[in-house]
Amino acid sequence: MRGMTKAEVTEARQDVFYGQIVFIWARWIVIVSTLFLVLRNARGVADIQIPMIPLVLLIAANFFLHGRFVMRQPANAILLTIATTIDFVFITVVILLGAGGMTGIDNPMFVLYYPVLLAYSLVFPRARTLIMASILIAAYLLICLFLSPGVSIADGDEKVLAVRVVMLLITALLGTMYWRIQRRRRRGEAS
Repeated sequence: MRGMTKAEVTEARQDVFYGQIVFIWARWIVIVSTLFLVLRNARGVADIQIPMIPLVLLIAANFFLHGRFVMRQPANAILLTIATTIDFVFITVVILLGAGGMTGIDNPMFVLYYPVLLAYSLVFPRARTLIMASILIAAYLLICLFLSPGVSIADGDEKVLAVRVVMLLITALLGTMYWRIQRRRRRGEAS
């Protein structure tokens, strides 16, 4: 927080303090949605086992964050950024490894990126959010274009991929716009 005034540091800490509940609920949405999508798309027990191992770790990590919040020991910006990165890695691994035999662009788990990215963008400034969104979009593009075994982008899938990428970017931008509106509103109330 170098180069920031005392008021800006206070505002940044308030953003993290009030925003951590958004992170917690976004993670619970990811957990419940993952369970639903995995069970819906499973053809057998093996299809359930792959995503359940990292999901149990995600549940444990979210209990840790939720416990800190309940005990009035708020998370800091670094912890929330690490939690978001873990969420993105979890979702990316599930997309890469596949659920129900679907990998890459055919895997419906990409929808789990949206609540996590929105939660991040509601707490952090635009520059930081766009860096996180860029890394996420690059990873998703790599999976869909190059890393998914046996999957090629054809028959209109490039349009689907483009729409998904644009929607991820729009989600990040809308979240940061709302963040700025709330920041201005708090400044107006403090005056």
